[in-house]
Amino acid sequence: MNIPIHVNKYNSKDEFLEFLNTKNNFIKIYTDASKTSERTAFAFFNQIYNYGVVYRCNDYLSVFSAEMLAILHALQYVLKNFSNYTQSYFLILCDSMSVVNALCNKNINLSPHYTIYKIRSLVYELSIKNLFIEFCWVPSHSGILGNELVDKLAKSSYSVICNCPVSYTDLNDYIKDLMIKRWELSLAHTRQVKGKWLAEITPKPSTSSWFEKSTKFLDRQLITAICRLRIGHCKIPSHLYRLKLTDNESCIYCNYEICDLQHLFFDCKQFSVQRLLLICQCQDLLGKCDLPKNIFDLLKFPLLYNSIFQFIQSTVGSI
Repeated sequence: MNIPIHVNKYNSKDEFLEFLNTKNNFIKIYTDASKTSERTAFAFFNQIYNYGVVYRCNDYLSVFSAEMLAILHALQYVLKNFSNYTQSYFLILCDSMSVVNALCNKNINLSPHYTIYKIRSLVYELSIKNLFIEFCWVPSHSGILGNELVDKLAKSSYSVICNCPVSYTDLNDYIKDLMIKRWELSLAHTRQVKGKWLAEITPKPSTSSWFEKSTKFLDRQLITAICRLRIGHCKIPSHLYRLKLTDNESCIYCNYEICDLQHLFFDCKQFSVQRLLLICQCQDLLGKCDLPKNIFDLLKFPLLYNSIFQFIQSTVGSI
């Protein structure tokens, strides 16, 4: 089903308004959605007839789904109110690039939102009635009058209740977010007793490992070393002493009384040259303003892990 989709990016408001001037014979309808912790709503606004409607929908819906429903209801409005016209042209303006790109995708599979197929079917039905629809991306927060009005409309307190089904993708995202929130609460309680070291580095839990997207490029020894650093279980005198595997926790390189990771990376005089190289690499990657001041700050940046591993290899060999 061939649907004319116009995806235009504009460098300025004037450039966009110049494009609208070429569509003087089109009835322009703006769509938008709003999602807060208290409500989810969407709206459409007919700029020519100064008419708009805002709908309150299920709070499980994502912004993407609400944007899709705004377009769908705008098309239903066109079908209901303009079917008797001999011929008319409509420009649906949406400020969500992801929605417009989804409409462009003509592949039929399970991943797109169910509303997309309803929109395509409705566009086809309207074309049979000589009501022609075009879609256009409008730059948001650029002072475009129609877009600003529909944005305020979507956020307004008055709304019509919309009983629309929730897609499985939205339910899946909702359940995932709920589980992560419960995980955070459980982890925060557990970390009062154990896991405080890792909590300093990664305060919030993650559903993926730090090296998941980089396994093709990272050496296994590097991954092992960084994992040990992140949990604080390393082959250094202070940790071995805590586990009662040695009777001395002093530094074997400079004889300082306690050799922990903070001392090894930031204080040990034996590794001044290697530390200078590490600092220079940190400056190149992070800038001078964000230089780590302790071991926790150092391990918060995965960008530095290669440099950290090089420091380990050039000093103690393994961790």
